[in-house]
Amino acid sequence: MITLYSATEFKEMSINKLNEFIDEVKVLQKQHDYYKTQSEKLQKDYELVLWNRDNDEEAFAQQQFVALYKKQETWLDKIVLVIKTEDRFLTTSEIADILWKFDNHRMWQWSCTHDTLSQLIAQGRSYGRIKSVKVNGRKGYFYGLPSFYDQHGKIHEQYREQIFF
Repeated sequence: MITLYSATEFKEMSINKLNEFIDEVKVLQKQHDYYKTQSEKLQKDYELVLWNRDNDEEAFAQQQFVALYKKQETWLDKIVLVIKTEDRFLTTSEIADILWKFDNHRMWQWSCTHDTLSQLIAQGRSYGRIKSVKVNGRKGYFYGLPSFYDQHGKIHEQYREQIFF
């Protein structure tokens, strides 16, 4: 059955329907604005987390090292831990700098830090716990772990790039 409306009734119903749509659009616009604000806020938080992660990567690595570092360990164990934690070939000076940060009062007791450290590294080499490589044109040796080498005795690509820049 078809209902017939007068022009006034039809106009009034149309205006009411239009007002309902306008109200609905306003609600949707408020929701959109809210979610847009939330999205922008989350994006800023995410960027902040990324920035903190990138800038605190060194601090995070240092915390991991501190958690593993035990002052009662032998100096050779500490040297191996330094190389393992840094995950790259290091010079004697770099190893000494890192050890100095965590055990400076004990290293101070050594009369000649560099020579003593070199002797400990030589001991580690004789035990097979540390391997060395000499790079042409660079002073001194670089020290790494046996895991930095493949089964044929060649340095893995990721470590080779670090010392042969």
